[in-house]
Amino acid sequence: MFNKIKNRITGFSGIEILLAGSIMALVITSLLGLLFYSNDALNKDNSNLQASLIASQALEVVSTIRDRGFDNLIDGVHGLSFSGGEWSFLGESDQVGDFTRVITISTVSENVKKIAVLVTWFKSPGRLVSISEYRYLTNWQETEQASLIDVAINIDSDWEDGYCATVTLTTESITPIIWDLDIILDTYPKNGIVNNVWDANWSFAEPILSVSGLAGNETIVFGSSINFTYCADREIIPPPLGQANYLEVNTINSRVNPVNKNQVIGTELLNTSSAISIILEEIVVNWSGVNANTRISSIQINGTTLWSGSATSGSTLTLSSPFVLGPLSGPYSIVFNFSKKINGIDFYTRFIMEDFSEKLVDIFAGGGADLIPPGTITNLSSTVQDHESVTLSWTAPGDDGMIGLASYYEIRYSQNIIDDSNWDLATIFSTPPSPEIAGTIQSAKVSGLSLNTNYYFAIKTYDESANVSLLSNVLNASTTNLSDSSYLYLNIGSAVLGPPPLSNNYVSGIILDNNGLSNISITGITGSWGSDKIKQIYIDGISVWNRNISSGAIATFSTPYVLTPSGGPYNLSLRFQKVFTGKTIDYLDIILGDGSVKRSDSKSF
Repeated sequence: MFNKIKNRITGFSGIEILLAGSIMALVITSLLGLLFYSNDALNKDNSNLQASLIASQALEVVSTIRDRGFDNLIDGVHGLSFSGGEWSFLGESDQVGDFTRVITISTVSENVKKIAVLVTWFKSPGRLVSISEYRYLTNWQETEQASLIDVAINIDSDWEDGYCATVTLTTESITPIIWDLDIILDTYPKNGIVNNVWDANWSFAEPILSVSGLAGNETIVFGSSINFTYCADREIIPPPLGQANYLEVNTINSRVNPVNKNQVIGTELLNTSSAISIILEEIVVNWSGVNANTRISSIQINGTTLWSGSATSGSTLTLSSPFVLGPLSGPYSIVFNFSKKINGIDFYTRFIMEDFSEKLVDIFAGGGADLIPPGTITNLSSTVQDHESVTLSWTAPGDDGMIGLASYYEIRYSQNIIDDSNWDLATIFSTPPSPEIAGTIQSAKVSGLSLNTNYYFAIKTYDESANVSLLSNVLNASTTNLSDSSYLYLNIGSAVLGPPPLSNNYVSGIILDNNGLSNISITGITGSWGSDKIKQIYIDGISVWNRNISSGAIATFSTPYVLTPSGGPYNLSLRFQKVFTGKTIDYLDIILGDGSVKRSDSKSF
């Protein structure tokens, strides 16, 4: 953001500022000239860095031309020339080695110009690339006291398509300054259309907000500050899309060449973007069918062979030089040549761009409308069930029967058996996987299901022409119940030694409770409690185990102890061989009838 401040003051030191500015301009001019003429010494492979430097040089040079007089910045298209130790505008462009530079000057307001620099070069034969930079320049000779005022802009609230900001002005000048201010709102997040300003006079002509002081805050001096607030609406700018989003592949006329049946012709590439170039670097080729054992031998785009060799289906082919589709350009014809006749094959490709974005396209060599639906899934099964999900598994069908690549799946489930009559009433699974090549094993985890419930699942497969497969086999699968350990409450924090008349080799007061709706069976106990041995275990005063076990061993009950839903809480007690004073139970594991385990916290005594 560029801030311009025009000030009317009672004291003036413009001569010193102008003299300092002139000396600085001479120093910058000399350094830029040295950089300009040493360009050939830069590494030739680092084209982007060179281009960026050349653009930055131009912005600095135009600044020095501005310093000789703001009227030198004439709107239009310019090149640069360095002669007699001085820069000047010459022609509509200039050449720096392999780079072409164009400077465009346009008026923003009476004392503000926008300087845009475009640098272009050929990165490889037929591949024109560019970078651009811009800067706003002010008529500083009319605003020589601007450096005396500091401007800070802080966004107080931001709701994406609008925001409000507070502007704070301070100065180190002891001489009162009558201020007015232009703010250029052209860079996110401080951009947009201003709709209101508080505590200042204002006007707005996009992108410039012009403000000045009201009575009472029209002057600023050292030790004080001026604040005003503005709000603006801004357009939400979506993140840039990958190049593949702008690549259009027209397959309407794609067909096997009737003259040369080793060749697929009629496919066209277009760039639908008005702003960016598409740079195609790789093509993944896939085919299947009668002559699936053929090999691809070459690819031509717009009459130029960009890949040749011998490759099988599924190969990634790197073009000998990237093919550039300029903005709004095309159509460009693409031809695929094979080693054998390709009647009857289904052919699809994946185009990969410089930015790694991809576009998958079914070309349908052999031509004609696609009337063949995808194959029907017949082996839908479940591999895993838990209390809230079922994982499905199946073999991917093709686009045409069991050949090729389908477009998408529709997976539905219901607590009622599914058939074609109630398919639309079943719940649709919102995140199915994308189809893989026919014959690939695929899976999907359907989550968010109810506990301990029986469900029916089925799949239909669609292609890009809206052909749909028959209903798959219908799978019946159930979610599980939660484990017993999920319902068992275990609290060792209340445990104590004794109490009397029990001796200090008893630990009692370990609380168990059944929070579920069904009985829970305890089949054993283990854990970690140091070097001591447990010789007896009680639940609610009943001995459920009597023997000696060391830490880490399992006390297996001869008869499981049953905790009923309404029978608790239960008191678990442990009798050790020796006094347990000063000892610690690191944890206890309560082993349950369904195989699950409930673990306690630690407790010291």
